[in-house]
Amino acid sequence: MSEAFTTPNRKIVGWRAAIILNPATPPLLGRVVEASSNTLVLLADQEIRSGQTCRLFIDLPGGAEKRYLDCKIKITTATLMGQISRFKLIGQIVDLSDQQRDLLNRALG
Repeated sequence: MSEAFTTPNRKIVGWRAAIILNPATPPLLGRVVEASSNTLVLLADQEIRSGQTCRLFIDLPGGAEKRYLDCKIKITTATLMGQISRFKLIGQIVDLSDQQRDLLNRALG
């Protein structure tokens, strides 16, 4: 395997997510299965085309207190996973405030 190709360290997680494509339509439900400080991997029942930007609300674990991450991601890859008939979406975080980034880093820590 080539050392020139590196991927960011992603943590395996199981966070619930609401994916908002258009504010006028109901959100799609999904699950974040891998996360890093700048990339998210989601499973969803509906395809979102590569290049599309969408808003995410992610339910982060935090004990008794509810914490939600609010960010925008640009979908870079969308693949149908045959055995479970769901779409695997890989997205790059494109809009995240400093406060929200701290929240994400604490959840990943």
